Amino acid sequence: MATLEDVEKTLDRITRSMEESDKAWRESRAENERVLAESRAERERVRAETERVLAASRADTERARAETERALAEKLAASRAETERILAESRADTERAIKAWVSRVGNDIGYIVEVVLLPGIRQKMNDFGHNFNRLCPRYQCYRKDGRRLLEVDVLLENGTETMAVEVKTRLTKDGVQDHVTRLKTMRDNEAATNLIGKKLYSAVAGLNIDSDASNMALDLGMYVIEMHEDKKLIHVIKPDVELRIW
Repeated sequence: MATLEDVEKTLDRITRSMEESDKAWRESRAENERVLAESRAERERVRAETERVLAASRADTERARAETERALAEKLAASRAETERILAESRADTERAIKAWVSRVGNDIGYIVEVVLLPGIRQKMNDFGHNFNRLCPRYQCYRKDGRRLLEVDVLLENGTETMAVEVKTRLTKDGVQDHVTRLKTMRDNEAATNLIGKKLYSAVAGLNIDSDASNMALDLGMYVIEMHEDKKLIHVIKPDVELRIW
């Protein structure tokens, strides 16, 4: 049977054991808290370092983007300037070529009209039963306000009839249609074109005449005049249909 002394010793051992366990628990908790604090501090350090790296990366990226945009803008500006320079030179070259072409063609037409067409056209047309006694190259009509209304390459007339002749180095269907428009304008403005009470006939002339243009003009009741520069003569084709009075 245990004695009181034995019981007391047992209680002492239990008490010491409990105290040691409590101490160990407190030490373990303190260690855990220390580890957790270090872990939180490390996470905070890593987060701060990550944010710093990201911020630096963003700054570098922004600098790179800005530099790229600046370089691209400079290249685009240089490219636009070069393109505008090339276009300006091209426009200048084109304008010079057009002026030269217009001057050459204008001179050619003037020469052809003067040397090939004018000497024989009035007599040729009168051979077809007309009685033209006046001939006017480059006949121009003006509106009441002084603005030019139109120009006719060659105009034949007398007191009762007029003939408007369109002259081309190459006659196409578009040239025939342009002449149709001109004839209608002349009739619509007969006071300005001196056509009141007069018949208006028409003819088209060309050094080179497309067959479809010739057929179109003849079907419209126009004369077709073939000009031969080398022979300095003209050949007039009268339409099979009735001459049209515009």
